[in-house]
Amino acid sequence: VGSGFSTIPSENSVMFGPYPCIVDPSVAQSNLIKCITSRQSNFDVQNNLTLTVTVRNTSLSCTSSNCLISY
Repeated sequence: VGSGFSTIPSENSVMFGPYPCIVDPSVAQSNLIKCITSRQSNFDVQNNLTLTVTVRNTSLSCTSSNCLISY
């Protein structure tokens, strides 16, 4: 949930650290996008990964503790 997302799914991208989160094309709204993480190939737990959202080639990263994830 947020604002400023594109309603064209291919214009949104989400990354958790180096891992892509595939944007669900059925849920692309200007205030909501949903993404599905891919299966992890390295089974070592990755902690405190930065969330980066890119909309139409403009990126914003969140590094505060409430948006870091472990994968």
